[in-house]
Amino acid sequence: MVARACVVIGWLSASTAFAQWPAGVGPDAATLPSRALRISFGIGWDRAPERYENGVLRSPGDRYSLDTLGATVFPFLGVTEAATRAAAGLPAFRASLGASVVKARDALETTPVTVEYGLTSRVSLRATVPFVTAAARVDATLNPLAREATVGLNPALANAAIATAYSTLLTQLGAAGSFLGDRIASCPSNPAAPGCAAVLASPATAQALVAEARTFATALAALYGGSGANPGALFIPLAGSATQAAITARLAGIRGQFAAFGAPAITALAPIGAPAPLTIGGFQDFLADTAFGIESRGLRPVVRRGVGNAEFATTIRLFDSRRGAKVGASPSAGFWVRTAATVAYSLGAPNPAADELIGAPLGTVARGLRVGAMADGGHGSRYSFSVAASRVSWAGTAMDVRALTQPGAPFPSAAGTASVTYTPGAEWRLDAAPRLAISEAIGIAATWTYRRRDADAFALTGQTPSPSASAFDVHPGMNSVGPSSTEHRFGASIGYSTIAAWERGQAQWPLDIVLTHYQTTTASGGTVPKVSHDDIVLRWYWRSR
Repeated sequence: MVARACVVIGWLSASTAFAQWPAGVGPDAATLPSRALRISFGIGWDRAPERYENGVLRSPGDRYSLDTLGATVFPFLGVTEAATRAAAGLPAFRASLGASVVKARDALETTPVTVEYGLTSRVSLRATVPFVTAAARVDATLNPLAREATVGLNPALANAAIATAYSTLLTQLGAAGSFLGDRIASCPSNPAAPGCAAVLASPATAQALVAEARTFATALAALYGGSGANPGALFIPLAGSATQAAITARLAGIRGQFAAFGAPAITALAPIGAPAPLTIGGFQDFLADTAFGIESRGLRPVVRRGVGNAEFATTIRLFDSRRGAKVGASPSAGFWVRTAATVAYSLGAPNPAADELIGAPLGTVARGLRVGAMADGGHGSRYSFSVAASRVSWAGTAMDVRALTQPGAPFPSAAGTASVTYTPGAEWRLDAAPRLAISEAIGIAATWTYRRRDADAFALTGQTPSPSASAFDVHPGMNSVGPSSTEHRFGASIGYSTIAAWERGQAQWPLDIVLTHYQTTTASGGTVPKVSHDDIVLRWYWRSR
């Protein structure tokens, strides 16, 4: 979300009276006089430590805070899980990289530059270019209790000597199995051959051992490697764990049984477990490494700078019952009403990359057309009330996203990257602000905003039928994407103006300064950042003779 903050300084030619009222505190229907120019500079801050997701407050990092980073999160761990169960004889074993705790909060600083010009007494033109610094503050921890992980990186993948030792073990298991298989076949006709006495005494046991050794060797090859056709799993049980001890014990039992049948000795050492669980640094590298299929930018802090949603707008005054009244008119001047309409075109901000897990968007990525109407009225110059309604419709924009293997999958695979046309849902907005002029220089206002956002749409390029937005879930690189949502904001503003005093010759410059604070109070539906916003507003006017 791009902050709508601006800081504006007002300056008028001393030879021309400024009959048009200055802009009020909060939304209003004011337009600039003919040939008047207003140049704006500003700064605003948005902070969003939490988001409403289906009406429930969650941290942006909750998506990646998981009790178990297992095969349901990373499908390739299914290989480790299945092979370990077969090798250790533990059908309940779960392969897990551990638990993750991720805390994240979004922050946005916006400095817009705005130029407004009174084309006629009824029509004003405006151009706004916001310079944005977007940041996502991220604190990621892996295995905070230091006992959640069950697997770690397979050392054989980086050490050829270990892989060679595993190859020797598999060869010896194969040789022992072949010897015993030959004896099972030949001993009935040649009972005096070496080893036949034991085989003939317990042929069922011998056959079971050959089958078990074959299954065990297949599981070892899939898990630890050592076979040319199977380099091993990426992750294996941890050294010193009960699971690794079970595998070692099973190998010892098979070795002893083969020896009892007179088979060639199995002298190779048992496979070793992973030396340690992944550290958070290793996990970040894992999320980025092409070998693991995620190929993302990891769970690291993000800072992005650039231009947000530049906007070009026209405001047309429709009615003003008090056109021409001087600034600072008597509070008893009677009731008045003023209305205007606005049409604005917004340029899209840069697209997030498909490999972003934590995003810092500079604004809405699509181009949008906003139409709206404003009305304000009051009694004299002391009491007034303004209301504004608008709708923004967005055009589709091409981008790459990652399709999910299951709803809410936190780490979608790079293999699921798809080119889509993304169309943000239309936004409806209603603003209202009761205002009170404490004096001719100071005014205050309360502000209320209601926003409704329709559901977003994704369409796979060149594919029919198109999938729904749920096929892609919330894009991690954008802060408010997904199903339809609503939001309520409340805030307050205070303004200071020297325009009335300047018209009387009592101030050197006619300045407008407005400070505003608002925050999201409630939301429902899809993902809505809980925003706390502050900005400062100043205005600088100039009017030709």
